[in-house]
Amino acid sequence: MNLLRWMRAILPFLFVGLALAACRSTLPDEDDIDVIVALTQTAAAMETEAAAVPTTEVPEEVTPGDLQPLTPAECEQLAAFMVNRLPVPPVQQYEVDVEHDGLTGIGCQAIAVGTGEAFTDMMVVEEAMRGILDELGWTEDPGAPICLGTGGWGPGANSICFVQGNAICELFIHVNPVDNALCPDDEPIFVCLESLDPSQVMYTIELTCARDANAAMEPLDSDLVRIEFAPEATYWSIDEILLVN
Repeated sequence: MNLLRWMRAILPFLFVGLALAACRSTLPDEDDIDVIVALTQTAAAMETEAAAVPTTEVPEEVTPGDLQPLTPAECEQLAAFMVNRLPVPPVQQYEVDVEHDGLTGIGCQAIAVGTGEAFTDMMVVEEAMRGILDELGWTEDPGAPICLGTGGWGPGANSICFVQGNAICELFIHVNPVDNALCPDDEPIFVCLESLDPSQVMYTIELTCARDANAAMEPLDSDLVRIEFAPEATYWSIDEILLVN
């Protein structure tokens, strides 16, 4: 027990002694009173000093994930090809949580969104993305369709996994009405989509890529492209991008 706790513990007994003495009409002598006063002042001073000492919280150690995004240049290259090859508005890039075979971490994700006015059907989008990834040296892995945990299966959705060295890309394509109320629940989604005006059909293309940080660094096979941004731009459009082979 430290001194401050000891003094806190003994003070109540001293005050009880004083109270008992008062009840017996026997006043404690001056030396006893001086001791009690001194102990009280010392305890108060120590408590004030202890309260004034700031407590230091030890920050939790942050451990990097096993999966990390591709290099910025590699991520930009994939997004640039999507802009260049897909008839969609500007492609947006994000960092997202990913997982693969028990590994977790962060991946870079490029998203393109367009209506049926830009795409005739899902196969057109899928073939265009396959062409991009094949040209850049990626190989389809049919054994792991939902390879990074960002895509999924279901009506109007499809995921395809691609690999290159220790890097993984998951292509996720989703087709749905711009308003779910346009399609009744008891009707197959593709039957409904075919009956809608192209402007009422929305296509979402997500390309998410990551690299196993535990494996040896293996740069992608393809030559990187250079991208030029307009001043203060945060995305690319077809007119704003410059591809250099």
